[in-house]
Amino acid sequence: MFYLVPQIFIILSLGGIVFIFLRKIIRIEFKPQNNNQPVGQKIQKFLKLRPMAKNLFKKILVFLSKIWHIMQNIFKKLDNILEVKIKAWLEKIKHKKQTYQIEKEKKSGIEAMILEKKCIDRITKHPKDVKAYEKLGLLYIEQKNFKNVRECFEHVLKLEPGNQKAKKSLEEINMPS
Repeated sequence: MFYLVPQIFIILSLGGIVFIFLRKIIRIEFKPQNNNQPVGQKIQKFLKLRPMAKNLFKKILVFLSKIWHIMQNIFKKLDNILEVKIKAWLEKIKHKKQTYQIEKEKKSGIEAMILEKKCIDRITKHPKDVKAYEKLGLLYIEQKNFKNVRECFEHVLKLEPGNQKAKKSLEEINMPS
């Protein structure tokens, strides 16, 4: 698609040049210097061509307006396609980022206890820290400690009632909120 863009610009540029040229031709009026002298043969030929130039000018304008509408439709469709692709791409990146963070936070044994202690310490210092509750809830999911999972995510929902991550986590462990 993008390899057509230079050709389209060339065609539109040539159309603009023809448009300007035809406008100038239509506006030119030849007047004899002396009313007694007859108009020369070249001027008469030009005056005969003038209606044809006007007609050609109108046809070119119609043609250019059709091209303009076609180009508008093409760019609208391209915009819609790109918008969908970009949204899908951003969602994919967001999902990969979340997956990476969850995998990074997966700990076992002593590391899990250290992470749990850090989350609890953070919660005691900042009781309204939603992210700390979410991390602790995810850690409890890994440990299959569903009672504490429910408490963590219910507390997240108290702090942020619209938190989708907490709602999904509660739904995943089949516990209504």
